[in-house]
Amino acid sequence: MRIESVWSYEADGPIGSYPVVADTPDGPLVLVGTGDGRLICLDSIGREVWSLALDGELRAPVVASISGNPTVLVGSDTGWVYACTLGGELLWSTRVNDVWRPEPFNRGITGPTGIAPISGGGEAAIVVADKAGVLSGLSAVGETVWRAELVTPTHFRGIGSPAVADLDGDGVDEIVVSGFD
Repeated sequence: MRIESVWSYEADGPIGSYPVVADTPDGPLVLVGTGDGRLICLDSIGREVWSLALDGELRAPVVASISGNPTVLVGSDTGWVYACTLGGELLWSTRVNDVWRPEPFNRGITGPTGIAPISGGGEAAIVVADKAGVLSGLSAVGETVWRAELVTPTHFRGIGSPAVADLDGDGVDEIVVSGFD
């Protein structure tokens, strides 16, 4: 089998996340986060469609339907979560944790976010895990709905990216995270 490159893209800074592809009516878009805080959107032939300057080293973005609209969600190593449209318009940003821990277990987002319904409402919630071991649920407009500290302040190993699924078939999603110990 022969594999050949179709296109490549050189960013101004290091690309610190894996790419995510969003299927749109106008064709696929490739989204990546960079180490210098840019969220970059490329078209199917590698041309930059837009970029958004954000804060910190960005994790892998997630594309999800939030309130019926395709939305790009991305977290940073400085504890911020951002939401924007597939056209690159920033919708909101929120800091999920202001608890500081020594490096490397500070308040930064550990990876991509997960999506789960809020109990009783059916409205989408954004589930975010951070390096301080806090799991946060955000509303569709970025407001904190709930928080759970999963590790003690003296044990700052943090938690990994959340996975969200209905594990027991009861119609309610469960949130699964792993620890770094």
